[in-house]
Amino acid sequence: MKNYMSNKTGSIRLSILTLVIVLLLGTILTASAIPLTPNMFYGSVTLNGEPAPVGTSISAYIDGICKGSTEVETAGTYGGNIYLSVNGENDKIITFTVNEVEADETIIWVTNAGPREVELTAAGTSTGDSTNPKISITSPSSDETFSTAQITVSGTASDNVGVTSVDVKLGSGSWEQASGANPWSASVTLDPGPNKIYARAKDTSGLTNETSVTVNYVKTTDDDSRPEISINSPSTDEAFSTSDITITGTASDNSGIANVKVKVGSGDWKQASGTESWSSSITLEPGPNNISAMAVDTSGNTNETFITLVYNKPRNNVGSEGISSTSTSSETEEIDTESSPEGTEIEPTVVETEGTETSVEEEHTTENETPGFGILFTVAGLIIIIGYLVKRR
Repeated sequence: MKNYMSNKTGSIRLSILTLVIVLLLGTILTASAIPLTPNMFYGSVTLNGEPAPVGTSISAYIDGICKGSTEVETAGTYGGNIYLSVNGENDKIITFTVNEVEADETIIWVTNAGPREVELTAAGTSTGDSTNPKISITSPSSDETFSTAQITVSGTASDNVGVTSVDVKLGSGSWEQASGANPWSASVTLDPGPNKIYARAKDTSGLTNETSVTVNYVKTTDDDSRPEISINSPSTDEAFSTSDITITGTASDNSGIANVKVKVGSGDWKQASGTESWSSSITLEPGPNNISAMAVDTSGNTNETFITLVYNKPRNNVGSEGISSTSTSSETEEIDTESSPEGTEIEPTVVETEGTETSVEEEHTTENETPGFGILFTVAGLIIIIGYLVKRR
């Protein structure tokens, strides 16, 4: 009777243990079957130096395979309403394309990472787009004659994918961006005699197309007085620690100011905002910069003035944690020279970067990685326990 009870008790224990093992294995296998949550991205996006227009496609690739895609819903940004969702594996490198043009940026896929901001920039022609945009000048008509120097040029532009910008220039002058795309308009100041006006459209793939008209300006006034122009701010020889500044001034003329233009050094003239009271945003180069401003009156007479400004570019300082960044060397070394509490020196960690691009190293731990070795150790432990109990019986 005693042996019977002992055997029965052992059988019950073994049954309970078997049930526990089955439940544990089921839980472990269920956990291991949970799929990894995708990485999510958002941020700004530019294509060929312009904000990517609505409808631009953004795709993410891992090992040459597309893992997620979205479209631009607001010009110049993506992932604003719905993140770019990317499925992948830990430590895999993600590359991006903008309208099939490879972006400059890459990032590492990280398990259980929250939404991350990635600013995408791409330049080039989409391999899938070979259609040039269409552009036309609807006003003025070719060979039209004007008695005033300042006129408005307008037209339309279209493309099978999208138009990013329309530029206008007079003769051999510099291109100035027009307002709008379809339709577009721009103000130009004619020279006495015949004037050839060019208009150029650029699409999201970087493809361009041009058109032109020739008009005539017949000067009917005896106004030979040059306009007055001055730069009020900043002062000449003023120094700056930032490259982007705003320059302001005034202009006047007996017949009226047609427009004011500004340029930095030997660069192109850019039209300022306003006439009698005008302003313009400019970008300085490191060191001294000659800033020129030119006023044009309604008769086509011009006058210029200039000032000199200095841009002192800040140096990259080494942070308190001993980490510095650079994008000009072919190899960057980051060395941690801290010592352990026992005084033992920790071996330095070296991160090598190819070319001139800056790489961003994402920190993560193995806590969120897919269960693997943990399952094997758990199962092995259970097997050892079963063997021990069986021997005791």
